[in-house]
Amino acid sequence: MNTAHVDCLRTRSRAAILEEALVDAGLKTRSSPKADAASSYLAQLGDADSPIVLTLDEAEHIEDEHLPHVLFEAEGVTPMFVVHEYERFAARLDAATSSRLRTGPHIELKRYSQSELVDILQSRVDAADLSGITDGTLELIADTAAGNAREAISILREAYVEGKARDERVTPALIAGVREPAMESIRRYNVERLDTPHRLLKHMIDDAGEIRAGEAGRPVRGGVPGRARSRPPAVSERPCAVRVYPEAGEWKGDAVSVDQCK
Repeated sequence: MNTAHVDCLRTRSRAAILEEALVDAGLKTRSSPKADAASSYLAQLGDADSPIVLTLDEAEHIEDEHLPHVLFEAEGVTPMFVVHEYERFAARLDAATSSRLRTGPHIELKRYSQSELVDILQSRVDAADLSGITDGTLELIADTAAGNAREAISILREAYVEGKARDERVTPALIAGVREPAMESIRRYNVERLDTPHRLLKHMIDDAGEIRAGEAGRPVRGGVPGRARSRPPAVSERPCAVRVYPEAGEWKGDAVSVDQCK
């Protein structure tokens, strides 16, 4: 069985998503797209020697709202849609596709517990052979992150870097001062993952200070784009549910939503 993962925050169009799926599955090399690229890529997925499980991460950012239906119908393709807010994602789909997702059992993942986060942080410490982490520090980081693994790992990283710069051990007293730099690191990472048009729009909005929603879609002097097609995605540290929808008997067309595993 082939597997592929596509980050839809960075890759949004139908053709780009299908090509990235083929590339990630090792079924083709990246090339300049042609006019009928999407149809060609979809045919290649269907013609693969073995079925493919396609994970579409951040699927709420897919530009083509009909793509989920197309993937459901594609021979040999089992799509998995990873989303932050399932209800918003399903509301964009046609009635038949939305209904198809809703009919199966739902699996929801909660935030990590404090002990689970400590275990995750300890594994990072052991893997990197970090020294100078005092007793109680990982527990405080886990409490500060409140179940968010990405935030906890970012705080640990910032605390270790700060401790090295000061030539000090990483202690609980250091944690409060590095939380904001850790959150800023996460925000930068999320912006870097945006595709080029949305990343540029984000920077232009930052430079302008504030733009009303109605102004983003019309020409404005000073560099703010006049042809923006959508709002830039909001950066969110909230946990989200994981939902799996297996088609009865086929295990085709799974939908998954997850946040804290990243």
